Amino acid sequence: MATQTRRPTGEGPTEWTPSAGNNWECVSDESDSTYVSATDTTATDVYTHADFDFTGTVNKLTNFMRIKDTGTNCSFYNGRMIINGSYYYGAVRYGGASFADETYDWLTNPDSSSAWTKDELNGIGTHGVDTYSARAAIGADRTGYISDFGWIVDYEEEATGATQKSAIFGMNF
Repeated sequence: MATQTRRPTGEGPTEWTPSAGNNWECVSDESDSTYVSATDTTATDVYTHADFDFTGTVNKLTNFMRIKDTGTNCSFYNGRMIINGSYYYGAVRYGGASFADETYDWLTNPDSSSAWTKDELNGIGTHGVDTYSARAAIGADRTGYISDFGWIVDYEEEATGATQKSAIFGMNF
């Protein structure tokens, strides 16, 4: 197996507050010193990324996040994708007092229940996958944070069939 990672390179609508600069920059630099934060219970950020570039068969798509929260009530996080106008969410993840990595795997396209294709992964606006985003339900007296966000495609290379294993780190809110 081989993998490719994509972090945000731009953004759509944003409701989170960046620690500096643009929201997408705060979650794509692999640093806990920059982040987006929210206290709103329905805050959503939408991020875009560069196309995946490979020839082969997709095994899975993984959403990763690095999250934390502060306060006395529980906050949850999860990744979201929009396909053909429908929303699909990853599993709920809960933030703690320190940044931690969380992931969620989509083994198949949730809209069709079929194996992913590269065109579907890259089909933002043209093949039905509009964008990827993060959302959270922030409890009262709580602030949620995301310092890293992205997607990893795991695939079998068509030309060589070589196998490569990679660790995947991230989190969902």
